[in-house]
Amino acid sequence: MLEIKDIDKIYSEGAGVKEISFSSEGGEILALIGPNGAGKSTLLNMISGVLCPDKGQILLHQRNVSDLETKKNIGYLPDQISVSPHIRMLDLLHLVSDYKYGGNYKDEIDKGILNYHLEKYCNEKFSKLSMGTKKKIGILIAFMGTPDLIILDEPTNGMDTHGILELKKNIIEAKEKGSIVVISSHILDFVNSIADRNLFLKDMRIENIAGKNEDLEEIYTRLYL
Repeated sequence: MLEIKDIDKIYSEGAGVKEISFSSEGGEILALIGPNGAGKSTLLNMISGVLCPDKGQILLHQRNVSDLETKKNIGYLPDQISVSPHIRMLDLLHLVSDYKYGGNYKDEIDKGILNYHLEKYCNEKFSKLSMGTKKKIGILIAFMGTPDLIILDEPTNGMDTHGILELKKNIIEAKEKGSIVVISSHILDFVNSIADRNLFLKDMRIENIAGKNEDLEEIYTRLYL
């Protein structure tokens, strides 16, 4: 179970999020929606344990998400992936397997490389890869081992159609296995096709929660345009 309890994170320039609360029992896909600067990445960074809230708690299975053991149950794709520019793609995937999961899921890595058509990039340095290819590698890392909580910040940015369809398949499969998947995206059609709940952020708070197959475009227009 994921519990976000009345969290605040306010930066000196007044940006951030405030009084955010929601929860999920598992087997659910949640979408965070809002324009740039609405606080989506800040919120995802806190849910992943990368940032600590100024106030409130974020718990996964009643343990703080910043705890090292809890982080082993969290897969996170940030909007920008920061790794050594000189590391090879396959070495990066194996590094995550070795250090986070004790060397497990190597067969899962091989399958993901095939599914995302990444075979020719295995020996390429990370800095030489396109944005879309980097995203696909980050997706393989986030879904490795099917963690209880999977966080995806703008996962479709730079992705080709095949990659987006494969990502959608991964998300649905993770949900069926009981994972909580939290996504931020500007592509309303994408999130509307998979999300169970859509949380709209405005003025640092959750302004609206829409259910599956509601008219997200109408809500977005009303809130932001």
